[in-house]
Amino acid sequence: MPDAERDTIAGLNRAYIKRHHAVRNDWDMPGFYIGEAGNFDDLVNFWNLRAADIRLRFFDPRYANRLRGQAAHWAAIVRQAPPQPHGPQGLALWHRMESSIDDAQHHVGEGRLVLCKIDGQIWNGRSVRAPMMCFGEGTALASIDHSGQTATMSFALAETPFAVDADAHRQHYVLSVDPGIGLFRNEQATFHTPFIPELNQFYGHSALSIWNAARSEPEGLGIVTSVARDHQTLRAINVNELITAIFGVVGITATPSKPGLIASTLIRQMGGLAGCRPFRIAGVRTLIENHQPHQTFRRQTAMQLIQGRGADRPLSNYNWLYFQPGQPSSKLSSDMVFSYLLDRGVFRAGLNFRCPSCQLEFWRSLDDARSRLECEYCGHGFNATPQLRDKA
Repeated sequence: MPDAERDTIAGLNRAYIKRHHAVRNDWDMPGFYIGEAGNFDDLVNFWNLRAADIRLRFFDPRYANRLRGQAAHWAAIVRQAPPQPHGPQGLALWHRMESSIDDAQHHVGEGRLVLCKIDGQIWNGRSVRAPMMCFGEGTALASIDHSGQTATMSFALAETPFAVDADAHRQHYVLSVDPGIGLFRNEQATFHTPFIPELNQFYGHSALSIWNAARSEPEGLGIVTSVARDHQTLRAINVNELITAIFGVVGITATPSKPGLIASTLIRQMGGLAGCRPFRIAGVRTLIENHQPHQTFRRQTAMQLIQGRGADRPLSNYNWLYFQPGQPSSKLSSDMVFSYLLDRGVFRAGLNFRCPSCQLEFWRSLDDARSRLECEYCGHGFNATPQLRDKA
């Protein structure tokens, strides 16, 4: 009897490679595919399941006498293997919905059987998925350069399992890159690429400047590169352009709205989403709602609104909120919150001046307050030193 586990020429396709953890199958029970050797659907199903790294042997009940020995040997190997970490246990019999397996069950040996019926839903990308195979994996320390308009990430490639010779530059492989945390606290650009194969050209243009060198992967980006290359550089992708491209895949034209641009600018000004935590305080939101950008208010007014005494949600309800390094753990004060907002530029400190000519008041920031000022309304120039002295 020939050895059912012998090496074959087809086995060279998976020599020195292993399965990557990024893709897992819900259904991966090993066993037999029950079908007819002359049926096209059975052949397609069988090889698709094999391509999903499911260990199967084809069994045609019409030739049971010829296949009985190999079937028994393979069934014994499957049953002696360690149990599956998940899913039903037993020898799997895969078959089409409309086909009968009654004649095949008594030919594959005794023991528990798991019947796996194949229909169109099994190829929905969840039950059975094609695996990712790799030669190996490793970590590399990357450097991030922010000097240009777009951040770039560069890293040296770890030892690769390829022989580098005079013709190595003509040989290519796919380098899978997982950027890790990427650009920490940067909501404007990213190294993370959603798994959308339709965006391969976009990823190539944006991250590599080579339109056909990128391959979208479940947990990273695949880069078609030369065997002789010993380093790699990636450009960060603009988040707005990425979102626009994602909507474009389904035929939707998306552009940032004015409120969205304002929100993005505010998030960047606050140092990221984590820096926006003070906006959770009801008193801070009340202060912003009650005063338009051109309106002025006194510091005492801001302290009272942030403190929220007598309100439904006073500042004391937010003592658990941390948004500043070195913040005391005992109590959150209105002065601490307002100082943080001033530091982030949400509000600007300044002074009110009265024009001696038109008697109208106008505001100047501390950076623009000088001894000689011009009125915003009538253009009259005057000496502001006496008013500065009164405000001391």
